[in-house]
Amino acid sequence: FERICEAQRLVFLFNFSDRTQEDYLLNVEDCPALRPLICSEWEEYGGTRKADKGMLTTVDGTIMVTLPPFSGLCLLAEHANG
Repeated sequence: FERICEAQRLVFLFNFSDRTQEDYLLNVEDCPALRPLICSEWEEYGGTRKADKGMLTTVDGTIMVTLPPFSGLCLLAEHANG
């Protein structure tokens, strides 16, 4: 799911199954990088991982992610022009 509001783009990924979704390819046009905002796997949201809010760089507008079972991820899409 992608939410666009004026100059801000948010991308939401969910895995509602009981199986890990490995190597999920996400196409995000005109986006050189994505910044994680919320991850249900982070400790602060009841998960088991430390928060990692570092930028995720796309390659040709694509990024590969792994989604654990019953998880969600919210990413802020950076603009191609900065």
